[in-house]
Amino acid sequence: MGTVASAVVGGTASELGGGKFANGAATAAFQFLFNQAATSVQREQQKLADFAKLKASLSVRTFQTAQRAAEGFCDLGGCGFTLRFGVEVGANIQELGKGSFRLVDFVLGDEGSVIMPPADPNPRAPRTVANVHTHPSTSGPGFSGGVIRQFGIKPDRYDGDIEINYSRNLDGYVFRVPQGDAWHFNQTAFRNASTKNGEVHSGKFLRKFR
Repeated sequence: MGTVASAVVGGTASELGGGKFANGAATAAFQFLFNQAATSVQREQQKLADFAKLKASLSVRTFQTAQRAAEGFCDLGGCGFTLRFGVEVGANIQELGKGSFRLVDFVLGDEGSVIMPPADPNPRAPRTVANVHTHPSTSGPGFSGGVIRQFGIKPDRYDGDIEINYSRNLDGYVFRVPQGDAWHFNQTAFRNASTKNGEVHSGKFLRKFR
């Protein structure tokens, strides 16, 4: 609609000035598309620059618990980034020692998903215990997907956040922006319970903490 309106205005102005309507309309339409493309490139550049700043500011911090690391990811920039650009962002959470956790492996997604990185395979690296990511307002609340186990067997699998956390043996945290609700998937408790108590659904191990 914007291209058409620009073309009509440009064509009319050209004809009033003694030129041809078609030439003026084509020039105006091209200028509109050029401006749109330039704006899109500038926004993408700004998004990448802001993501680099987010990584730099959060990677040097430590937190007392995995949940506090997840909350720090949201409150200290991650949720604000999602609010500005409408895309998902995430990170892994490593345990450095008792009462010390940090954010690593930052990843930038799109409007509907983010591909969470696997844990560092180096056996000498600090243990990755969880991951955290954001959901824009267009995403549903909480985690997507799910897993059902029966006596330690996993007969049913679902794509989504929970399946990723389960397959990587990691707890998970997700924050929805701008609604502000936040969820924790206790993957460890689910895995332990599912080996003892018959059929167990992962949904029973989701906890809303905001």
